Amino acid sequence: MQFRQPKVHQFITLSLCLVFMAWADARNVPPVKKLDFNRFFGRWYEIARLPNNHEKGLVEVTATIKKSDGKIVIVNEGFKGSRRGKRTAIKGEINIPNPKLPAWFKMKVWLFSLDYKIIEIDKNYQYALVAGNSDKFLWILSRTPVMDEDAYCNLVAMADRMGFNVSKLEKVSQDYNIAMTEKLNSGGRKRNL
Repeated sequence: MQFRQPKVHQFITLSLCLVFMAWADARNVPPVKKLDFNRFFGRWYEIARLPNNHEKGLVEVTATIKKSDGKIVIVNEGFKGSRRGKRTAIKGEINIPNPKLPAWFKMKVWLFSLDYKIIEIDKNYQYALVAGNSDKFLWILSRTPVMDEDAYCNLVAMADRMGFNVSKLEKVSQDYNIAMTEKLNSGGRKRNL
């Protein structure tokens, strides 16, 4: 997969968003105490998020975490408006400053380093609740493009108790990924999920 060089205005916009996130007040929400980061590797589908400028209008958003050349890398990608829209991909490097607390990690993109916390994960590593540096950044992630409604409601209720404004959560369309998953499950060929 090739990554396109971002245009100057996209770089400036993203840079300003990242600076804002880095300067935002840190939430007093602790990360999960036990996390096997190796089990966190793989593809995650973004099911819902609090609105943020760098993902505005993006659908079919995924995050893929893997090891590459001895480093942990993350590739976040999505499409503007629909799967036929412009593809946006950001590649970053994950650093875990405290190996005893792997659920609190830093993601480095270009010159910026941002804190993220996994604040909830189910025992089978199928669903996760991830927060940024402030109560303005929250993501609900799933290993599949369709998430169990009870699990979703439980994560929303948990985020609400932690002080996040869950009334602003927006669900992220995964229609194409759902269709492709259904096709795979019915015996169809895999196509660029």
